[in-house]
Amino acid sequence: LSPNATLTADKLVEGSNNGAKMFYNNNFAVTSGTASLSIYAKKGERSQIRIDDGVTGNGIIADLTDGSYTLLSSATGGVQYINDGWYHIYFSYSVSSFIQSRLYIYNNNEISYQGDGTSGLYVWGFQQEVGSYATSYIPTSGQANGVTRVADSSSQTPPDGVIGQTEGTIYADVNINGLKNDNTLISVNNG
Repeated sequence: LSPNATLTADKLVEGSNNGAKMFYNNNFAVTSGTASLSIYAKKGERSQIRIDDGVTGNGIIADLTDGSYTLLSSATGGVQYINDGWYHIYFSYSVSSFIQSRLYIYNNNEISYQGDGTSGLYVWGFQQEVGSYATSYIPTSGQANGVTRVADSSSQTPPDGVIGQTEGTIYADVNINGLKNDNTLISVNNG
């Protein structure tokens, strides 16, 4: 079950060879500027994943147990917990030539190891795009290039008598990993 609650996630299973366990795409059509790569991943028998550009060493290694990560070369990015064990892993970098996109299954912090032919991890929404940050997932449905994300919009018309012109409600659903300093979670003021 993928992060968007559909049966569209895949399990990548390592081979039984002794070497790197890699999935890749060659020659993404960007020759200069900034590009971003992102993926949603969930641990299976393996819990470490690496994505990189395949050319300059820019990338990210993420642990799907606790969300810790290491950025590679001059990449910027991070890891965000989504739900049900899924993490959104993303990074951006400057492009000076063609790029590739590579995904590796890691084992005990190793890129090259003896695989067992059955262990793996779950992935969904592997995305490469032009831009200085990774956007939300944009389904391409097999289209090669040029898919544009629809702009976000939000509207709310409260029923009469529930919320007036000078009142409102603030609701937060949060996962607290630890508070700092004065332990303030939310502050509202007229400043």
